[in-house]
Amino acid sequence: MKQLVATLLLATLSTLAIAQPNMERMQAIRVAYITNALELNPTEAERFWPVHNEMTEALSEIREQRRSLVEAFRDEDEMMELEESVLLRKMNQMLELERQELAIRQEYHQKFLEVLDVHKVALLYRTEEEFKRQLLDRMRREERPPRGRR
Repeated sequence: MKQLVATLLLATLSTLAIAQPNMERMQAIRVAYITNALELNPTEAERFWPVHNEMTEALSEIREQRRSLVEAFRDEDEMMELEESVLLRKMNQMLELERQELAIRQEYHQKFLEVLDVHKVALLYRTEEEFKRQLLDRMRREERPPRGRR
């Protein structure tokens, strides 16, 4: 039953988000989805969300840096024209950013355990992956033309 409610919540809210795409709206949907799935009471939510928001901010900074590095690898011809030293430096920077992302996740894993019990932390990780998967599936369906129409 809980899964059904969460799925309906995501479907309803993601429809609104697709109709009005912006990051604030998507974040509100994500917060509602996670809060519902974890069944956070007001005290837990008050302690959890500031920690989660800090982690999200730290990770978004790392991901932005990674996105700019990935640009160097988008065009194969341009990538092949780079000097080896430049290419090696960019690859090493990418690996360093991945290491930093893992360090942030490990740090916040401990912080989550300070504000939630271990079962809710495990459920958080599963719920975040589920949310991403459902959102991507929905976005793919929205991009495809309906079958039978041409």
